[in-house]
Amino acid sequence: MFCYTSGTTGDPKAAKLTHRNFLASATASKYGGIDVTEEDSYISYLPLAHSFEKCLFVMALIRGIKIGYYSGDVLKLSEDCEVLRPTLFPSVPRLFCRIYDKITSRLKDLTGMKSYIANKAI
Repeated sequence: MFCYTSGTTGDPKAAKLTHRNFLASATASKYGGIDVTEEDSYISYLPLAHSFEKCLFVMALIRGIKIGYYSGDVLKLSEDCEVLRPTLFPSVPRLFCRIYDKITSRLKDLTGMKSYIANKAI
């Protein structure tokens, strides 16, 4: 498979990813701390052409993880998560930053014990 890079460090280019690459990444996930079973599920919302999503898909096939697909609207991703209730939420740093910003913006209005407990939880 050819996966086209975004060009963040230069011009966009095609990176060749082999079947062996995907199998190695998916198998290595077990040893990298991702300990999942057939009871687990994850929500798929990244583009299927994304190399990370392809790796997750292969990992799900190898390890028997259930895959739930989002509704197609990224703005409704939290609603999709409420329905699917995934036990694994693999993502890209940009989305984790958005989630963190949303949480911290709501927490800045808290005071007293609520503020203390929320900050301890984070």
